[in-house]
Amino acid sequence: MVSMGRVAAAAVREPVRLLDYGPSYGRPWESTGGAAYLLSMSDDRPRLWTPQELAEYTGIPIRTLADWRTERARSRGLGLPFVALSAHNVRYRDEDVEAFIAGRLVAPIDRAGD
Repeated sequence: MVSMGRVAAAAVREPVRLLDYGPSYGRPWESTGGAAYLLSMSDDRPRLWTPQELAEYTGIPIRTLADWRTERARSRGLGLPFVALSAHNVRYRDEDVEAFIAGRLVAPIDRAGD
């Protein structure tokens, strides 16, 4: 559980927004797991995609993303660049996802000359 002292200290560093649900038709206040969740109100941090989010967004199976992270696949130029935050915590930068998608754009063939 996050103490109010930590919340106040975080609010001094940067603006934050506390997320909690309000009362709902006679029921008491519902909390988001009993802790105060902080969201930064500034969007200056880069977007980091989890493998699950990326799989849902692109339709590429999670197993394929994992296969692309192997040294053998990377040496063959397969896959996307990734950020290894730890051995089991992998993320993909938004700009790398955008570049990956843009690099696979297939344009129609111009048949005007036929």
